[in-house]
Amino acid sequence: MGLLKGAPDMLVLSKNNAIFLEFKKGHGAKVSAAQRKVHHWLDDNGHKCTVVRTLQEAIDAVNTMDA
Repeated sequence: MGLLKGAPDMLVLSKNNAIFLEFKKGHGAKVSAAQRKVHHWLDDNGHKCTVVRTLQEAIDAVNTMDA
Protein backbone atom coordinates (compact mmCIF):
# COMPACT_ATOMS: atom_id res chain seq x y z
CA MET A 1 0.00 0.00 0.00
CA GLY A 2 3.03 2.28 0.10
CA LEU A 3 2.90 2.96 3.83
CA LEU A 4 5.97 2.83 6.03
CA LYS A 5 6.08 -0.38 8.05
CA GLY A 6 5.43 0.54 11.68
CA ALA A 7 3.80 3.89 10.90
CA PRO A 8 1.23 5.01 13.48
CA ASP A 9 -2.45 4.43 12.74
CA MET A 10 -3.54 8.05 12.80
CA LEU A 11 -2.18 11.57 12.50
CA VAL A 12 -4.27 14.30 14.13
CA LEU A 13 -3.52 17.89 13.11
CA SER A 14 -4.48 21.15 14.74
CA LYS A 15 -3.63 24.69 13.77
CA ASN A 16 -0.35 24.64 15.70
CA ASN A 17 0.45 21.02 16.45
CA ALA A 18 0.26 17.36 15.47
CA ILE A 19 0.07 14.04 17.29
CA PHE A 20 0.50 10.52 15.98
CA LEU A 21 -1.74 7.87 17.54
CA GLU A 22 -1.13 4.12 17.62
CA PHE A 23 -4.28 2.21 18.52
CA LYS A 24 -3.99 -1.07 20.40
CA LYS A 25 -6.92 -3.23 21.41
CA GLY A 26 -6.84 -4.03 25.11
CA HIS A 27 -3.91 -4.03 27.47
CA GLY A 28 -2.40 -7.26 26.13
CA ALA A 29 -1.67 -5.92 22.64
CA LYS A 30 1.96 -4.99 22.10
CA VAL A 31 3.75 -2.52 19.90
CA SER A 32 5.85 -4.29 17.26
CA ALA A 33 9.58 -3.73 16.82
CA ALA A 34 8.91 -1.79 13.62
CA GLN A 35 6.37 0.40 15.42
CA ARG A 36 8.81 1.07 18.28
CA LYS A 37 11.47 2.10 15.78
CA VAL A 38 9.14 4.56 14.03
CA HIS A 39 7.73 5.90 17.32
CA HIS A 40 11.27 6.55 18.62
CA TRP A 41 12.22 8.27 15.36
CA LEU A 42 9.15 10.50 15.61
CA ASP A 43 9.89 11.33 19.25
CA ASP A 44 13.58 12.01 18.51
CA ASN A 45 12.55 14.44 15.78
CA GLY A 46 10.17 16.45 17.92
CA HIS A 47 6.88 14.77 17.07
CA LYS A 48 4.49 13.42 19.68
CA CYS A 49 3.53 9.78 19.21
CA THR A 50 1.45 7.92 21.75
CA VAL A 51 -0.13 4.49 22.11
CA VAL A 52 -3.81 4.54 23.08
CA ARG A 53 -5.93 1.59 24.16
CA THR A 54 -9.31 3.22 24.74
CA LEU A 55 -11.40 5.90 23.14
CA GLN A 56 -10.94 8.05 26.25
CA GLU A 57 -7.15 7.76 26.00
CA ALA A 58 -7.34 8.94 22.38
CA ILE A 59 -9.61 11.86 23.31
CA ASP A 60 -7.32 12.83 26.19
CA ALA A 61 -4.24 12.73 23.94
CA VAL A 62 -5.88 14.92 21.31
CA ASN A 63 -7.18 17.35 23.94
CA THR A 64 -3.65 17.89 25.29
CA MET A 65 -2.14 18.67 21.87
CA ASP A 66 -2.19 22.44 22.24
CA ALA A 67 -2.11 22.61 26.03
